[in-house]
Amino acid sequence: MQKADVSAWEETAEDLHARLSDEYFRLEVGLSYSKGRIASLERLNRQHAGVFLKNFSAPRALFLDSIASVAKAKTFGLTLKLHELRKSKICTRVGRTSVSWTTWRQFASHASDAQRKSVFDAFIKKSGMLTPTIDKFFRKSSGVYAAHGVDPLGVYLEDHHLTAAQLRNFLLTLGNSVKGMFRAEFRKYAKKFLQRSPAYYDDYYFMRNVVFSDMTDGFPVDSRDEVCKLLRDLGFDPRLIAVDDADRPSKYPSPFCSFVRIPHDVRVSYKPENPLQTAIALYHEFGHAAHAITIDAGLPYHKRYVLSEGLTETFSIFLENVLSDEDYLLQVLNLDKGYARELVQRIRFTEHFAIAFYVANSLLKMDQWEQNLSLKQMNDHYSMHLKTWLGMDVPGEYWQLHHILPESLMYVPSYLLAMARAHELTELLKKEYGRWWWANKRAGEELRAVMRPGADSKVGDFSTLDVASYVKSL
Repeated sequence: MQKADVSAWEETAEDLHARLSDEYFRLEVGLSYSKGRIASLERLNRQHAGVFLKNFSAPRALFLDSIASVAKAKTFGLTLKLHELRKSKICTRVGRTSVSWTTWRQFASHASDAQRKSVFDAFIKKSGMLTPTIDKFFRKSSGVYAAHGVDPLGVYLEDHHLTAAQLRNFLLTLGNSVKGMFRAEFRKYAKKFLQRSPAYYDDYYFMRNVVFSDMTDGFPVDSRDEVCKLLRDLGFDPRLIAVDDADRPSKYPSPFCSFVRIPHDVRVSYKPENPLQTAIALYHEFGHAAHAITIDAGLPYHKRYVLSEGLTETFSIFLENVLSDEDYLLQVLNLDKGYARELVQRIRFTEHFAIAFYVANSLLKMDQWEQNLSLKQMNDHYSMHLKTWLGMDVPGEYWQLHHILPESLMYVPSYLLAMARAHELTELLKKEYGRWWWANKRAGEELRAVMRPGADSKVGDFSTLDVASYVKSL
């Protein structure tokens, strides 16, 4: 096969990606979509990936991505079924209010303690309704990988230029660095807001909202306007980013960014939460979007789309971190000084909580593939990891209710890798452009320089992480 044949293959791959991404976006934001069209496109995608696997072995990134495409095409029906089960089966009633998987985070933000516990317990009991579908998803996916002599963990490590030992050491280093601080902070904020010690149903998604509940009135900021202004100040064009902010009942509860066609069709979706959490979500997702609209349109498909998950999360976390920069809060958002300092402290708590939580999640995924765990064993391992890092006895089935762990083969370590890399990037910009780097277009030019090469970005090699510097900042 000739290089020209690979280029033609990539053109078709991009077209299929864009059409599929549009359908999945419509599904996830609660708009009408076509199951038949998704099935047809997934079938075409599977066939197209099979052509690559039969005729090519390079570029290596496309070889591995084609395996992932085949696995996705063989399991898309299970993914759709999981979405439907969450909406129809993972639900309960609290008085006259119906609470489902897609609405429970918003419900928890204003529910009583007893109501939140009731919903959490009900969902844990109903998680078994998801288990057979999740089990089939993992077994089918791993079978596709095994047929080509690889496994999901091995591919993830190769994408990030890491060994299993390096990743595990990274996770343990981070977890041990925050464990003591996190638990003390958790007790402090549980006592302040809940008038008791932390409980197993005070999960990360709830606490990252409740910890800001008494600060919302002091955040009179239109975060969408502000994040767009920040991007413009750095030389980006936020008009290139499409935003869906509708609060539809069946809309995916977590904010996300969809790279439909890089760099020309990039979309952000979110559900409004409290003003602070909405701001954090928007800065994060606009970081993803700024990355995608900046990638060089002239690059081949695999350089634009086949990005390591750690790389894609780096720029989103980097932009989100601006909200914990006291200078930015004071000078740009014009917040009260005492308020800004308190906000930074609480954001730091959510960062510590995220690290403890994601370390547990990441170790679960490593255990899954290294030890070939059954779902029952994964429940047991997860309970053990949460006890180690959160310091609480949490039902192990909880992982099956997540929005990432049951639907991805790996991924969750990417958040932690990106948090460390984003810290490095911020420190570099501060060193070169000063404390107020976010007001300097030359800093924006440097950011675009590391975004533009796509998969070849120099921040994509995670074997070079300066873990010690990040740990020291915590």
